[in-house]
Amino acid sequence: MQRRVLIHLLVGLLLFLVSSCGDGPSLRIGFLGTFTGRFSDLSMSGHNGAILAVEECNKAGGIQGRTVELLEEDDRADEASALAGLRSLESRGCVAVVGPMISKTALPVAAEATRLNLVVVGPTISTNQLTGIDDSFFRVYTPSEYTSRQLAREVHALGMRRVIGLYDLTNRAHTEGAYFAFRDEFLKLGGEVLPPITFAANEQPSFTSLAHRVVDQGADSVFVLMSTMDTALFSQCLWKLRSKLLLCCSDWSGTGDLAEFAGRSIDGLVFLHSMDPQANRAWVANYRKRFGKTPDFAALRCYEAAWVLLQALAKDPARATLRTQLLGLRSFQVGESLIEFDAFGDVVRAHHPYRFVAGKMEPLHPNP
Repeated sequence: MQRRVLIHLLVGLLLFLVSSCGDGPSLRIGFLGTFTGRFSDLSMSGHNGAILAVEECNKAGGIQGRTVELLEEDDRADEASALAGLRSLESRGCVAVVGPMISKTALPVAAEATRLNLVVVGPTISTNQLTGIDDSFFRVYTPSEYTSRQLAREVHALGMRRVIGLYDLTNRAHTEGAYFAFRDEFLKLGGEVLPPITFAANEQPSFTSLAHRVVDQGADSVFVLMSTMDTALFSQCLWKLRSKLLLCCSDWSGTGDLAEFAGRSIDGLVFLHSMDPQANRAWVANYRKRFGKTPDFAALRCYEAAWVLLQALAKDPARATLRTQLLGLRSFQVGESLIEFDAFGDVVRAHHPYRFVAGKMEPLHPNP
């Protein structure tokens, strides 16, 4: 009997010591990304960025003594799966969510998150359809209304005067608005814009046929809006045709895997990069040490999105007040990046023009 009492006392003491290590259960944050299919490259690197932020936070003591836990769900680039994933994260106790990674799934997620009063921060969402809306959806990425116009100016400054658009309707929430903004700015500058060519990536298009159609139009440049893998396939087809077209694209195409997939076929490609590797040199080194590879913009944007949430939760870890905290604080410093939300949780941030030369990114306007 005495032995049994002693065991109970020891077990009780152990439970007391464990419970005393923090001020409560772990604080859960969700990650909603596309881990399946041709759009998965963004989410794979983005997930790593969020993991790094959470690990750094826990190493520094967590949130008010509580360990932060990152849970994830796969939206499969599908609206219904995205909604199911968001609801799953909410039911598992997540106080906020990082994601999703593509505009197609962001639209229904933003509406559902607002209904649930669950804060969601989109790391790479650029659709103009979510700009200026009073909801629970925040983002650390600039809407394409701004970036596409900037890219049009860069392309025009390179001497291009006759452009054609090629974009994927599968992620129409991003591609269509980005194309229209580019088109309007290029026309404003006095250039000519040929009728665009569209396709649906989920219908297994022939990129050889698309390349022939683009070349036959007689343009001097082509603005592509498609995933990294599809951009690589298309650029290889253009290269085989010995085309001299200038290829330009959005950040969506310019992930870290593009050079690996496309090789020398993307030499000369121009795009805007939301990540400045020079300004984020220390963070890039930390990421390489942790994951053994060079990060892309998606990894950095997810790292920033996670840290924005963590900073706000440090003030008050309650889910119910998080949206108010974010809008009240407005300004967040994450490493070298200053993120400033407007009244609707949107941002406008600098993008940097780059060109691929011999398979490597180089600034379009090098410092003298």
